[in-house]
Amino acid sequence: MRMKLCALVVCAASAVFANAQGVVEETGTLPELVERLTSHDYLLQHPSQDSRPYVEPGDALRLARRAASLMAVGELQQAAVTAAQIGYELVDFHDTESRNRYFVLREDLASIEQLRGWGAYLLNPAPKFNTLVEAPHPLGDSETAPLAARVFESGARGLLIAGAHRKKADLPDFVESVFHQVHSAWMGGQTLLPVLQVHGFAARKHDFPKDAQLILSTGGGSVTKELLKLDERLDEHGFPSYVYNTLDPTSNRNRRVNGDSAGSRFRSLAATKNVQGQHARGEGSAFMHLEFDYDLRHDKDRSVKAAEVVASAMLEIASVESFNAPIETPPTITVARNKPPRSNAKNARRGG
Repeated sequence: MRMKLCALVVCAASAVFANAQGVVEETGTLPELVERLTSHDYLLQHPSQDSRPYVEPGDALRLARRAASLMAVGELQQAAVTAAQIGYELVDFHDTESRNRYFVLREDLASIEQLRGWGAYLLNPAPKFNTLVEAPHPLGDSETAPLAARVFESGARGLLIAGAHRKKADLPDFVESVFHQVHSAWMGGQTLLPVLQVHGFAARKHDFPKDAQLILSTGGGSVTKELLKLDERLDEHGFPSYVYNTLDPTSNRNRRVNGDSAGSRFRSLAATKNVQGQHARGEGSAFMHLEFDYDLRHDKDRSVKAAEVVASAMLEIASVESFNAPIETPPTITVARNKPPRSNAKNARRGG
């Protein structure tokens, strides 16, 4: 359910330009902010509950990307000026509990006649690990936005939250969205950032191993060093995970992450057509598509722990210190010969 952007909407932004060009100061907590950004005020709901259409951004895409790029290099005033031209505002948000500071790009409800469903974007100026965390289905995949926010709060660089239910705009399917433009602007720049995209599935609807709580994928069929690290850490902490891949099922790498299960068994959650994944891989960056089971997402204590484990793994994978270190020849990634017992244990625990 989409509606083309009326030229009047773009032009109307100029009418509020003078009032919206400054950076807005705001305080609160990140969980409260995310709850507000995923409420009816900032997020288009399912068509059966919300008649507001998703508005195609059209020419606003260029300015959205420019505003995001300016944010990334710390040009906040200019970013705010640019954002105001498309009915967005830039917020300097101070978390009163964690003492963290975030820059927030969101639709300016005071300057637009109706929400357009373009999303909200948070940038951490002092990250611990250089990773973008994305929640493209905050409603369709319930509880994924709070889960993604917990990973972000642990020290990630950016958090992207879609502004519409997937039944109105399924953002992993197309690039003509503000979501994708911010993804592109923040992933690129001087350093290519890994992308962690958070989704949800219901294990009972799939023919997966009975204990499957997470399904991981790059979207390209490989088992990268990033997925190996995530799978290892998740398994260690009691969150059985499996990895979609196109490798020989008997290969060491597939057996390490899937035991006796073929990687193709998880193709239904492979994300092969995900455009953010295609873009990241095309640019040479790591893309990690994480599917969390429904029961895990709705168990608050376990979902908090799972987010902590993911964040800890990403700190190992993409710490700011490692990104700033001198470039060296990367070591060859191999599966150690003494690892088969782990695969056997995985099979014993999961029943193959």
